[in-house]
Amino acid sequence: MFNKKNGIEEIKETINEAPEKEEFKLPTEEQIDKITNILNIQKNMDVEIEPKEENIEFDEMYVKTFGKLPEKQQKEKINNAPTVTLSSAENISVFEESEKYTPIPSYKYIGALFSTYIVIEIKDEIYIIDQHAAHERVMYEKVKENFYSEKEKDSQIMLLPDIITLSHKEKEIVKENTELFKKAGFIFEEFGENTIRLIGVPSLCMDLDTKELFLQLLDEIDTVAITATQEKEDKFISTVACKAAVKANMNLNKEEVENLMKQLLVLPNPFTCPHGRPTAIKMSRYEIERKFSRK
Repeated sequence: MFNKKNGIEEIKETINEAPEKEEFKLPTEEQIDKITNILNIQKNMDVEIEPKEENIEFDEMYVKTFGKLPEKQQKEKINNAPTVTLSSAENISVFEESEKYTPIPSYKYIGALFSTYIVIEIKDEIYIIDQHAAHERVMYEKVKENFYSEKEKDSQIMLLPDIITLSHKEKEIVKENTELFKKAGFIFEEFGENTIRLIGVPSLCMDLDTKELFLQLLDEIDTVAITATQEKEDKFISTVACKAAVKANMNLNKEEVENLMKQLLVLPNPFTCPHGRPTAIKMSRYEIERKFSRK
């Protein structure tokens, strides 16, 4: 900041050193104030303008080199972005096939049909959900996540291990696909020439007939070509999910239905089970009224 007192002294010294041919007069107090204000304004303008020009030049070079703004500027850009409110967001039904999903909508639980289909109401539409297909999709995603995870596997040690006697062919399938079982959370060891002891299984399989499940997995693996790794893995995961899912003719209480809905509607693809069957169908109020000749 320009100092008024120092400025006056500098002006006096300048005048004293001037040639004697011309007569100089000391500026008035008012003139010195004007000079001081002009110098202060100029100084402030220099401080504000120059760094901005340098920053613009630096940002342009950074974007050309790395393809994005520096981290600090990028955060500022995000923070300064316009806020999207819920009222301005597009309302997309979670049952429509779309890449965008909204939070779980408000729904009314109507009841169950034939102990197999869950019926709910959302706005002016009725949804009939296959409880087995819906739960199978939920289980499929859980098994798949555990299978491909690099973290410690979700596996539960059984209180009483299963002693499983295998045929020669089944023993070979186990030997060739040991890694497949381990990735899914199965733990077993040899227990004789053609016998294994199943010690642990994925936690979501604990209430199943684990011995029967293990043998069914061997059958599924046997139907796939040895070289078709991806197909083999997908069939393996689908089989575990299918066996772990709730079945038709099983009565679910309201709490179990709500828990299933919460898990289903947040999935990336809740509309089909792993085998391609639909998990839900819907009927609008208009369609129902047409069937009763109201429309």
